[in-house]
Amino acid sequence: MLYENLLANVPELEILHTQKFRWLVTGAAGFIGSNLVEALLCLNQCKHENIKSATRINPGNFTLINGSINDFETCKLATQNIDFVLHHAALISVPESLAQPQNYHATNAQGFANILEAARANHAKRIMYASSSAVYGDSPEIPKLEASLSFNFNPENFLSTYALTKYMNELSAKFYSNIYGLECVGFRYFNVFGQRQDPSGAYAAVISKWVDCVKNSEVPVIFGDGKATRDFCSVQNIVLANLLAALAPNVSGKVFNIGCGIETSLSELLRMIYKIFAPAQELRVNYESPRAGDILRSCADISLARKYLHYEPIVSLETGLEFLKDCSNEELGVLVDLITDKGSLTQLMTNTKVYSENYPNHRAYVDLIQNEIIECSDFALCFIIIKGFSLAPFPGIYRYQKRSFFADMFLDGIHKMI
Repeated sequence: MLYENLLANVPELEILHTQKFRWLVTGAAGFIGSNLVEALLCLNQCKHENIKSATRINPGNFTLINGSINDFETCKLATQNIDFVLHHAALISVPESLAQPQNYHATNAQGFANILEAARANHAKRIMYASSSAVYGDSPEIPKLEASLSFNFNPENFLSTYALTKYMNELSAKFYSNIYGLECVGFRYFNVFGQRQDPSGAYAAVISKWVDCVKNSEVPVIFGDGKATRDFCSVQNIVLANLLAALAPNVSGKVFNIGCGIETSLSELLRMIYKIFAPAQELRVNYESPRAGDILRSCADISLARKYLHYEPIVSLETGLEFLKDCSNEELGVLVDLITDKGSLTQLMTNTKVYSENYPNHRAYVDLIQNEIIECSDFALCFIIIKGFSLAPFPGIYRYQKRSFFADMFLDGIHKMI
């Protein structure tokens, strides 16, 4: 498994191979959250609760809470008997935040306040939370230094409601660390990409969207002239930073840049994507006007994370793109199996219609006779193994990627049950 191999030789994480902790991952159905879950399970950690508004996964050795961080009672329930909180539930689009500021304040600011207070009340050991490099705004400093925002704070640098709410999170976490003694560690993530990142929608992240376009022979769009730069960071590095911060000493109240420390232009990125995903295709691109809230240059100084967390990126931009290529090049497959209370497989397959269609983003859709599944058993597991992209949500369906840890884990479970 990917994380098992990547994290096997990190000395700072050795304790996770021998000692189990209880973890809360908020947003565990999402992009970063699901990767955190995968890593924790690969390390045989006892994953406890997971708050998300949409059902995603429930592999048995953790509890799924189908709730919202906007509900304080749910947060109190989720943080009971928890050692470490990995907080990644949030609204994440810069353009959308300008159009829906109230929603972003309610979820990103108040939702995090609920998690902080619930964790304090339940005596959690430490909270790791997602901030963002967006808090630097249009500051001309390259690379970005954590201390510069404190010394040269200027409210005019904030270009979006998203950035503002993330900085509010940092202030709230610092307050709880100083006043209540709740250990909090923040991460200013720089342009994260990787497996299970959704390429659909107007606000999709650039790499997942461009990969999707190139694979479907569509023309990618660059907002601006292509000279804007970002520090693209594979999600495996994000997982590593979270685990290191959970165990590192003397980090409470601190905020760290998490990236690779390498500046890449959008034009250079697009060339890399064509080279890796479609070497036979001619590079095509449509240029459109820059979007509101977008910044011109971004690159992380990660020296503070190196010093306190012993963080070192384990996956480069090119390697991360190759990981995505390995995912997308496998044959698109859908496996739907049902385990009933009698332990029989495919009992309801005659009542289950499965079909795949080549939509622009190669989605597979499954139409299940939901009522019959519910009536059949009090324990019914239905899952889809698919390579490439996550599926549109359907009630009662757990979606996983082919040849992933999910597939291995569930197939092992099936064999044991029958």
